[in-house]
Amino acid sequence: MSIKLTAQQKQFISGENPELSGTCNELLNFLRPIRDYDIAARDFEENNWFVSSVGSCSGCCITSFLGVIFLGMAAAIVTEFISLDMDALTSACVLTSIEYPFLIWMYKIFFHNGKTVDGKLRGFVYPFIKLLSQDVSDKPIKMTADLTGHPEEKKLSDEAMKEIGKTPLRYPYDLKVWVTKWFSFDAIMADKSKLSVDITEVLSKKTKYKRKGRTKSNSKCKNTIKAKMQFDAAKFSVPTSEIETRLGVIEASQKDGVLVLSLKTAVESEGYEKSHNDVYEAMVNVMSTLYSAVEPR
Repeated sequence: MSIKLTAQQKQFISGENPELSGTCNELLNFLRPIRDYDIAARDFEENNWFVSSVGSCSGCCITSFLGVIFLGMAAAIVTEFISLDMDALTSACVLTSIEYPFLIWMYKIFFHNGKTVDGKLRGFVYPFIKLLSQDVSDKPIKMTADLTGHPEEKKLSDEAMKEIGKTPLRYPYDLKVWVTKWFSFDAIMADKSKLSVDITEVLSKKTKYKRKGRTKSNSKCKNTIKAKMQFDAAKFSVPTSEIETRLGVIEASQKDGVLVLSLKTAVESEGYEKSHNDVYEAMVNVMSTLYSAVEPR
């Protein structure tokens, strides 16, 4: 990959430092190389599958060859040092037990390049910040984005699944569920109103195990968007404290000269990758709906 990422950008992707703060242009300049890196990695995987496969096989062969030599020398030194008398079968078992983790480690270091980034960045985060670039003030924006995906260790336990209304399945079916609050955003708009957004995702992946090791999987994704906008009550008003919209009910309240509008809506998608664009379209509709609810005094 010709696109190099900084240490901070790598930490942002890995989840070590998911929080960002800066003007809209500063955030775009930070996110753009990550987006371009992801696009290049995906294009390579899709258009050069043969080269990628050959490279992976070559990498495995080379690391296997180097690993066997290294481990053979290490085993010879250790057995000589501690005066062990192992037969061929025992030696093979000992080498096999430690060879594979070593080979995987070597392969990742020398041959695993161009790893793609979670689709939320390309499908929602970057386009959303770009959309707002003409409508926000020059004051710093606070943003948190979880791009770590859905690692096995973060899936819900059977007990936690039941608490959110999901029923664990038995073989030959398997159900995995992840609940992730993956995006939060606070910004001051050009008209001095304040926008706050929180998005939580529930991803359900159902797998059916078939004969000969084959599987069939499908995923359903539900994103819940909680948006809040604050306006100057001296300049804007609403006709009622509850406003019915096609996205849900807007709740309005006023305190200390600030008019607050809150809207909660859910977006359901068939498939994980499709959900990113669905959330982006929903977020555009949410902002439009909140703005259209207020009336200038």
